[in-house]
Amino acid sequence: MHCYAYIVYTYQFTKIGTLTNHHIIMMTLEESYKLLQVSHNASDIEITKAFKKLALLYHPDKNPSNIDWANKAMASINVAYNTIITHRFKEKTVEIQNDKPPKKETTFKKDDILRDDLLTQYFIQYREKAKDALYQYFQYNLYNLARRDSPVNSDIFKKIVLQLRRSYHGIDNLCSYTNDYEFLQHFNLFKELLFTFYKSSECLNIIDSYANILDVEAFRIYRQGDDFLLRAQKEIFYNRHNRGFFQMEQAITDLIKSIQILQLAINRFPQSSWIVESQIKLDHAVTIEHYLKLFFER
Repeated sequence: MHCYAYIVYTYQFTKIGTLTNHHIIMMTLEESYKLLQVSHNASDIEITKAFKKLALLYHPDKNPSNIDWANKAMASINVAYNTIITHRFKEKTVEIQNDKPPKKETTFKKDDILRDDLLTQYFIQYREKAKDALYQYFQYNLYNLARRDSPVNSDIFKKIVLQLRRSYHGIDNLCSYTNDYEFLQHFNLFKELLFTFYKSSECLNIIDSYANILDVEAFRIYRQGDDFLLRAQKEIFYNRHNRGFFQMEQAITDLIKSIQILQLAINRFPQSSWIVESQIKLDHAVTIEHYLKLFFER
């Protein structure tokens, strides 16, 4: 048996995510690098290339005599890729560690408790920088992977991700300066919003084959849910700023439809190679719903 097949078959299926009655593979970081056949020092571009190479090799269409195994293989590849990018997003790299605090004139010890007005001020700075980055993402249509592949847009996307990471870690640092429940609730939810957005932005949104009927139908439902999610996000992070007012009711309607459809995709096609993307998109849609309730509802 091919070494990859051995790795895929030996992984334990564990309950994770929003829906606990479905099984998605979980991997350690070491297993993920091993599965993608790249080193820990590989660049993000090298990671993506390795992912695409294996996805092409083990796609169900390339293995028509063993569709079930191929679907599990594709799910494993997706999990490995997302495990790595998740780690890299949350890791405090040198460029993140060297970031200066929002106010140069103020330094704090780790055990300090900041005044509410300072916490609010610093959080708003990190939040607004993140919102500017999200605005740019939709301004340049970077949800379109074909557009993102161009050198110029690829650089823009990298800068957006870096800013999201900086805001994520900046807000995470603020959490250590307060014991207030309300502050921590807002801080942690906004961190989760940035994190799930990034994971969602790395998901595929095109199908490369129509030979496997199960995957075609799973993709059709997944894409429908993703389209409603995209509409909601564009309203929240882009259109309302251009228009000058927020069509919140429509955004919530689109979010609810997205959640329902993505849950349907997971319920109906738990063995599909699109199961991982569907779960990631669902987690992000639910996080946005919580964000709107906490930050916008009075």
